[in-house]
Amino acid sequence: GERDLIIHVLVPCENEELVKAADGKDFRIINIFYKNKFDQVLFIIDTTEEEIVFLKLKYGNKNVWVR
Repeated sequence: GERDLIIHVLVPCENEELVKAADGKDFRIINIFYKNKFDQVLFIIDTTEEEIVFLKLKYGNKNVWVR
């Protein structure tokens, strides 16, 4: 299958539960760092390339990066 990648995703605090709800087979949350000064939550996620494209569209290129 597709190889998994470890990525960082920075999301607004109000989207935190949405990201948590996506946790599953192809989307595994490894770590969560709470609130920076911009009211964002940083997730470290083990996921697929396909999911990364979706996350970049949703949260913006600068908020999604491969470790």
